[in-house]
Amino acid sequence: MSGAAALDVEGEAMLTILNNYQHGFVAIPVVLACKQHGLFELCQQAGWIPFDVLARELRANSGHLQTALHMLASMQWLARDGDRYALTPKSALHRCIPEDITALFWFPIDDYLTGRNGPHSLQRWVELSGRRWDIKDPMLALFLDGPLMIPLLLALRKRFVAGDMDDRGAAVFAALNPVAREEILTLFAGKGWLDHADRPWALGGPALNDAGRFMIERSLITAAVASYRPMLTNIAEVIFGNCAAVFRRDAAGHESHLDRTLNVIGSGFQHERYFAQMEEIILELFNREPYEEQPRYVADMGCGDGTLLKKIYDIIQAKSRRGQVLDRYPIKLIGIDYNAKALEATAQTLHGYDYIVLRGDIGDPARALEDLRAQGIADPEKILHVRSFLDHDRPYQPPLDITAAEARAGIAYHGVYVDRQGTSLPPAAVVQSLVEHLKRWASVIGNHGLVLLEVHCVAPETVAKFIPQSESLHLDAYHRFSQQLLVEADHFIMAAAEAGLFPEWECFRKHPRRLPFTRITLNYFRKRDYTLRHPTAADVAALVAFEARCLPASEAASAEEIRQRVTQYPEGQCLLEVDGQLVAVAYSQRVPQQDGAAERDATMKARWAHCEDGAVAELLYALCPSPEHKTRGRELIEFMSHWLGLKDGVEVVIGISRCERYLDAANGAFPGMMATIRQYIQTYPISVQDDMLAAETALSTFGLRWLLRIFHDMGVMATPQQVYTFGALIRQLGIIPKYERLYAALLRRLERQQVLSITGERIAVLQGAATFALGDIAAERERFAADFTETYPAFQPFLDLMCRCLDQFPGIITGKVAANDVVFPNGSMDVFAGIFRGNHVADYFNHLVAELVVANIELIRQRAPEARVSILEVGAGTGGTTAAVLKRVQHLARSLSFYYTDISSSFTRYGEKAFSERFPWVRFARLNIEEDPVSQGFPSESVDIIYASNALHDTRSIDNTLSQVKRLLKPGGLLILNEFTAMKDVLLFTGGLLHGYWLFEDPELRLPDSCLLSAERWKEVLVTSGFQHVEVLGLPIQDTDHRQSVIVGARDGVMPECPESIPDVTDHGCKARIAEAVRDIIGQERMAALASDMPLMEAGLDSMELLELRMLLSKTFAVELEPTFLFQHNTLEKVCAFFQQGSQPLQHTHALGPNPPESHHETAPVAQGERYVPPRPQKSRADGEIAIIGVALRLPGGVHILDDFWTLLKHGNTTVGPLPEGRWLWPLDPAVAAEKSYLTQG
Repeated sequence: MSGAAALDVEGEAMLTILNNYQHGFVAIPVVLACKQHGLFELCQQAGWIPFDVLARELRANSGHLQTALHMLASMQWLARDGDRYALTPKSALHRCIPEDITALFWFPIDDYLTGRNGPHSLQRWVELSGRRWDIKDPMLALFLDGPLMIPLLLALRKRFVAGDMDDRGAAVFAALNPVAREEILTLFAGKGWLDHADRPWALGGPALNDAGRFMIERSLITAAVASYRPMLTNIAEVIFGNCAAVFRRDAAGHESHLDRTLNVIGSGFQHERYFAQMEEIILELFNREPYEEQPRYVADMGCGDGTLLKKIYDIIQAKSRRGQVLDRYPIKLIGIDYNAKALEATAQTLHGYDYIVLRGDIGDPARALEDLRAQGIADPEKILHVRSFLDHDRPYQPPLDITAAEARAGIAYHGVYVDRQGTSLPPAAVVQSLVEHLKRWASVIGNHGLVLLEVHCVAPETVAKFIPQSESLHLDAYHRFSQQLLVEADHFIMAAAEAGLFPEWECFRKHPRRLPFTRITLNYFRKRDYTLRHPTAADVAALVAFEARCLPASEAASAEEIRQRVTQYPEGQCLLEVDGQLVAVAYSQRVPQQDGAAERDATMKARWAHCEDGAVAELLYALCPSPEHKTRGRELIEFMSHWLGLKDGVEVVIGISRCERYLDAANGAFPGMMATIRQYIQTYPISVQDDMLAAETALSTFGLRWLLRIFHDMGVMATPQQVYTFGALIRQLGIIPKYERLYAALLRRLERQQVLSITGERIAVLQGAATFALGDIAAERERFAADFTETYPAFQPFLDLMCRCLDQFPGIITGKVAANDVVFPNGSMDVFAGIFRGNHVADYFNHLVAELVVANIELIRQRAPEARVSILEVGAGTGGTTAAVLKRVQHLARSLSFYYTDISSSFTRYGEKAFSERFPWVRFARLNIEEDPVSQGFPSESVDIIYASNALHDTRSIDNTLSQVKRLLKPGGLLILNEFTAMKDVLLFTGGLLHGYWLFEDPELRLPDSCLLSAERWKEVLVTSGFQHVEVLGLPIQDTDHRQSVIVGARDGVMPECPESIPDVTDHGCKARIAEAVRDIIGQERMAALASDMPLMEAGLDSMELLELRMLLSKTFAVELEPTFLFQHNTLEKVCAFFQQGSQPLQHTHALGPNPPESHHETAPVAQGERYVPPRPQKSRADGEIAIIGVALRLPGGVHILDDFWTLLKHGNTTVGPLPEGRWLWPLDPAVAAEKSYLTQG
């Protein structure tokens, strides 16, 4: 592992320490202020105490006191019950905090480091930190480190930036005041941040190790919280005194509670990763064509110094298609800010760019638009608006619609809001104010929408579960104390929907990606012609009538049932309105994990079983009675599926397919699509003369005659009455094991021609053998080819392929010639490709597949016009069907994600060469459909349409294959199979020579002597595998006897069980879950570049992502992992090996659950029903020692234990030999270019 990689993995653990430092930097002064003003004493005396009593008795500013109480509740020092509070046992820890620790906020750190202005020392605090503050609670000890470590790390970072980090700090340490140097080295040594802590300075002195470097380099993470030092030093005045005085501005307008310069530096450092993700949206917008429909302007409200605008322009210029035509389609940048100095800075930043700046207020976008028109912007609808982390910091405007604000009283908002006088603002009023603010913006946003980054607050109960891993404890507190209006992510997105602004979900990002809370969202908002809102008690009567319009009386919910949902959980229910008229509704609830782990019956409404803190959000059902609004109903379901996942504590959303089926049942969508397809079939121009049967029969008969002559030339079957046994013939001809089944099938075909008589193992040559075989192969082949080509010109490729294979048949079946070298001569696919296109029948089926794909795309886009439809072809091979499909869908390319896949990368390379130039939007990837697609880089439930042409039959188990297909498909997704469904004897001379033909291990499902399935069998296995609406489509000239068929079915809503193991060298069940976890954190594009043996950091995982990955793995495998886990297991292979070997949970932990209560005893008491795991003794290890912790082996010849292996070695024996029949071949790709050799020994 590289040094940088090791640093970042260890940084995942260090990041939790930095989080705790920041928590303490804010929490410690707040706790001391509360203690000094009697909060703990009052609560101790009163037990449960109402908030208004607490505020009155303490003479506190209600808003700031509520912020402090939320922080204490998040630390689990207070319990909450509505507006009542009570101390918990953990609150006794407030007595362990030194009363004078706040002196560290005023400590002259720069003078201390340089030795200026008198002697300064941190010795007392260094010693306390080294002793972990003489307390047993490890988290509080880290909190207490915060006021000491944050100023020190930031000050040291300045010096390291100015100096040279290559010497690991030696020069910086040497330049420090000797007193400071010794104290800091003592402090760092105690924390394990130094190498050679005792090395004399003459020999180079101590040096920072990777952890120490990380802490100094990444200390800028703490700069934003450190910038609030002036406010925190006066926090007692903020909570209990004249708070307005703390927030005064000086004569120049500078804030007194904040170091704005440090804040800007720290915020910029923290937000860089989110700006990088904004780049993806920018490129998506500016890569679209035509260019005339792209934005003409980019406007940033709250532009600061213009850096974001400059960055966006540079991205467009350097990386987008628009950047190549800026001379013809220029872009003007618009910087808007209320601060005149910010506008001056923006003008300097954008010097040399096409830009304008103007003064504007985020609360008055209409005025900004008027000013833009005055500056010559006559087409403001062509502006792309961008904004980052500003909406929560806007000046509060009381809501104008008081009635709407009052109607929100029943909704559970967890935010705390404070006015300038320190008084608490009602959360309902703040959210209503946000809705009105966003409505003002919706009125000015044009065709190109608004890209918006925003930060959100988190409920105390959720913060308590993730204190070390999340910034929420300190970040929520200092934002609230400074009167900023943080809103929970789900309420923010709903406020936008109430204003008619909706995220483009393909562009949406949340952070953390997979943990059950949301700190940051990146949105691309677009306007729609409807709004959403939560219902109130006043809506119950209308909702009852709505049910009656949509459902039979036996299924409709009663007024009492609807009232129960609206009163108990209004924030989980959504109404969709157009011009104030209700057109769709969706209901949901939260249920515990064990009740909602699996999708319920997709055809039944779920019963009401709401649990306030349930980890599963369950969509009950959705209704939309009017066919003209079905698309909006679909969009409501899509919105709910994403939005419910933003709620604090929600880990999974279920019930989506049930909602979709309610709408489909009313609309008859799938049957309507199939009716259109049947009409297409009936009008397709094909006739009986185009049938292939006569051509196939002629080829098969000629091939059998040629085959018999080959056997004659090999010395068998030439003499009538000659008798053989099957085994003797195999040995005499030298047929290799992989072709024994093929040979048996061919003998049975000769028996049908009355050339052989077969009884059990006995094979007798009949009189007809002499006359049936070809005479002069070359002459008869020439005559047959001439006649056949004249009669069946479209089937020339079949003849060419059969002739090539029979020419080399003796060498192939004896293993002297590779079949791939014959079928793919010199790496060419042309011979093989010809049999799948170019004749009327093949073209008909290819076009039918294409028509089904287009019909389903149109059906999906009827539901959701902006949807991006994902299509995946399995076993694309030489692209016979691909060509028809791509030509048919090309006009929809901007709305598609299209994957051309095959098990062989040779075929994907062929496809890329054949199609990428004409269809640059197609992606090419290798996929083995017999294995879990998730472990191969394809997310589960991510594909709308999967089609395959004569591919799925070439697999070992049809049931397993269909389960993998189903895992890829979204609920309701379409599977289209184009399959030969009757035996074609000609295949035995051609495809039967290839590896895949004889892979099958489920002969009971296959046609005799074939890997093919009949049409009825396909229908049966699809239904059994959970596909619905299964239909078989054949030629219009055939009613039932389909020799080739297109079989189509829709996936149900039940996810297939992931098999615990899939036959291979690794446990793909485990690997798949790990890969899916990594993909959820870093996304599909970065995952595609991550090999299983590549260090995770080389895929770009930063410390925060590593932290999130560790937590997600902990949850996935129900085991608590140490902070250094990904340092020790830094690749997918190593992580997988850890879990395969059986991981051991850490002592007394709850994966992703609340932090367990701390005890003042050395050993925590064990709760009833828990098993106490004694701590393992720590042994010292000498450098260079290696411990063998386990050995396992299984080798051919029955070598399963160490003694057998040792005996094998002593006798000089080997276990290497020919691979057993049926074992995998390596490589999987056919060596069509002769650049690889096959492994035949193992």
